[in-house]
Amino acid sequence: MSALLLRRLRIWVAFLSVVTVIIMAAFYGYLAHLYSEANQEFRLGWQDWVSIVGSVIFFFSYIYALRGKPRVHRYARAFLLFVVCVLVLYVNLKSIAQEVKFASLQYPYKAFYCSSDEPTCFLFWTYDFLTVITGFFILFELALTLKVGPLEPGSQQLYGRHGYETGANVVVVSPEQPPHGGYVPQPLYYPQQNQYAYPQMAGVSGAATMPAHKVEEPSPMVQQQQPYYGYQQPSGYQQPQVS
Repeated sequence: MSALLLRRLRIWVAFLSVVTVIIMAAFYGYLAHLYSEANQEFRLGWQDWVSIVGSVIFFFSYIYALRGKPRVHRYARAFLLFVVCVLVLYVNLKSIAQEVKFASLQYPYKAFYCSSDEPTCFLFWTYDFLTVITGFFILFELALTLKVGPLEPGSQQLYGRHGYETGANVVVVSPEQPPHGGYVPQPLYYPQQNQYAYPQMAGVSGAATMPAHKVEEPSPMVQQQQPYYGYQQPSGYQQPQVS
């Protein structure tokens, strides 16, 4: 159940990362277009670079976590993502806190208010809040990964991808003993009965007999079943006797 919850959580974080990257590209692309029309140089601060690089790292990390083979130990992965996530949350939460503080200093100003003719405002705050939400989900996912373990066994576990996960409930079933509640068909065995026939020479009484030969009696299974193919003798057919 925990592994299923972890996979669903990673799918949700991957979806949030995709949406965040799309909004980020739309916001900074439109902002660069406005600076280009105004013939001004478009520069990004370190807070912008932290947010951009962090969103891209989250995007590739969780897309790869769903389909790729884990090549980094879960503790190393958790540490690296934790550092990036803390930096991204710090930058975006500080931006939100400054907006609230600025709104409290000016009475007519409303926090997070955007007029209809400012699309950059909508994109900025959508990107800001979505990044914060994604960051908190990532922290929860990292804690669950450390508790449950990777979805697929990696190099830190036995036999790579083909081994068992740590703490997996492995039931070893003996070939001679069927599993509980199951049925293993056993091969049917009918012992063959042997008899020896000593036919006499035709027309000679008391003549020497032929060497004894072994005649195998067909098993009851063969006698009961009809042949699927081949020549079948007609009913009532009798073997002619040699006089």
